[in-house]
Amino acid sequence: MKFKSLALAAALAVAALPSFAAQSTFSGSLNGTDQTVSTFAASGSFTSVINFVNSTGFSAWLTNGSSTFNYVPSSHMSLGGGLYVIDSYSLGGSLANSNWSVHVRGTGGTFDGSSTYGVGSLPSAPVPEPESYAMLLAGLGALGFMGRRRQTKKA
Repeated sequence: MKFKSLALAAALAVAALPSFAAQSTFSGSLNGTDQTVSTFAASGSFTSVINFVNSTGFSAWLTNGSSTFNYVPSSHMSLGGGLYVIDSYSLGGSLANSNWSVHVRGTGGTFDGSSTYGVGSLPSAPVPEPESYAMLLAGLGALGFMGRRRQTKKA
């Protein structure tokens, strides 16, 4: 019976592992030409948002050379009088395992954005820093000191 419980716990732990994702951020000024602003290798799920500020004639797309996905408008904010305008474009979906590039085009203004995407292989396990070990040892030492002190009070 214990073996079944352990097997079930192990299966649940594996199923609860987070999906590994990477993120890239980018920003710049629009100069009227096509610009590649981010390049990454990805597979699986993908979400990205690009904000265009005080820009005209702008567009954004994601491509791997053979497939192209266009960003679509998601929101628009203006403070009036043309003083400050932000247009947000977003894109999401699933990507085939390939090298992808985010491109923008527009005139005037600036852009910034971020992309979160799945990666094809699991990252290596993180290595604890020496400070982590020092804090662990300090905590264990404090617990040992408190336990020892309580024993001597009773006697």
